Amino acid sequence: DAQANEVLQDKMRGKFYNKGQKWLETLQKELVNVCVDLRRESDELFVFCIQSTEKVFVLLEDLRMKTDLLQEDLNERRDFPTKENC
Repeated sequence: DAQANEVLQDKMRGKFYNKGQKWLETLQKELVNVCVDLRRESDELFVFCIQSTEKVFVLLEDLRMKTDLLQEDLNERRDFPTKENC
């Protein structure tokens, strides 16, 4: 699942920012388009991402976790800099 998430997030880079009224519908349509392209590359990825509503939320949660970890790391480097950070 982690590898599939990485591939999907890479293919959908820049598409998660839209938070308008139809953001879920927009993301689902984009995911379907990406999945159709991935079908040519891998049947496993295509099957993995075919449930667009569920997959959108899985991708969003994965991105949220990554940004939280990045924020923690950046805060730690800011609060406790090493010689290499200075």
